[in-house]
Amino acid sequence: MTQVTHLSHSIEGTVHAAQYDEAAKRLVADKQVLARIVKGTIEEFKDYTIDEIIAAIEEEPQVAIREVYPGKQYKRQAPGAIHGMNTESAIPGEGKVTFDIYFYVMTKEKESVKIIINIELQKDYYVGYHFGARGVFYGARMLSEQLDRDFTVDNYDNMKKVYSIWICMNAPEKDANTITRCSMKQEEVYGNFSKDELCDFITVIIVRLSGKDNRDQKNQLIDMLTVLLSDEMDAETKKRELSEKHGMVMTGKIEGGMKNMCNLGEGLIEKYAAKGLAQGMAQGMAQGMAKGMEQGISHLVEVCQELGHEKEIVISKLMEKYQLSQQEAEEKVDEYWKK
Repeated sequence: MTQVTHLSHSIEGTVHAAQYDEAAKRLVADKQVLARIVKGTIEEFKDYTIDEIIAAIEEEPQVAIREVYPGKQYKRQAPGAIHGMNTESAIPGEGKVTFDIYFYVMTKEKESVKIIINIELQKDYYVGYHFGARGVFYGARMLSEQLDRDFTVDNYDNMKKVYSIWICMNAPEKDANTITRCSMKQEEVYGNFSKDELCDFITVIIVRLSGKDNRDQKNQLIDMLTVLLSDEMDAETKKRELSEKHGMVMTGKIEGGMKNMCNLGEGLIEKYAAKGLAQGMAQGMAQGMAKGMEQGISHLVEVCQELGHEKEIVISKLMEKYQLSQQEAEEKVDEYWKK
């Protein structure tokens, strides 16, 4: 069977709201978009095809999950130990700040190299500091958190290179439609040293988009992002331009009938499901719980229908979130599905 892609779902679900924080993150976190950002900004991937970059992105990108600030007390493991991805790193009292989008990409060289990429989305252009300065901090954080995960103090050469990419959506016209790269470069101050000292581990890239949909069509990345993140363009126009001009796929075959559920609606689904249960909990009685659950179920069905999900997917979500039998879930979908 055929079904619209995650990107197509995301575009339809963010009409006139593409620059809102969560919506923008969901749009950009699609691998079709990430691949084009990587190709348009990162030197190592400039000669890759889009399909090659998509295949090189490891697992699913983390969206607003991974914390930026380092932990107050970091406990080193034994020498030689490598541990998994650290997701708890907030400083008490400083609040929680997360990377917008965080993912890994592997090169296809003889010795494959893992590169860590962070993408930040900025709706406000004037924030009181330079994006390059903040990007360096984010890059430094991405390097330091690799200790005892990707490298040890016995071999700093195993650090993975990091990129912090900042997409500014409402730059003034004098700055708009520009891309800036800031990186560490080796320079010989005296004498002739021929070896590479491996100091080029952090690169910050700033992409500045016009706030008036005045895009630079000569640059494919700027043109694509301006269309994708426009608050003025309708969904069908966006999809047509992204498909015809940038080769983005809006429909595809889904093997097994139910794969690749649209991630855009997950936040809303979780929100409404939790809301219904919370309302029931507040009432503190079995009757209140039942009522709250029913509200959560009705909201979930409504949101899924608006996002274009088929009934089979909604039934599956009800069974998962509310521990309903298939028959019970089917009855609820029939009850709340708008004719």
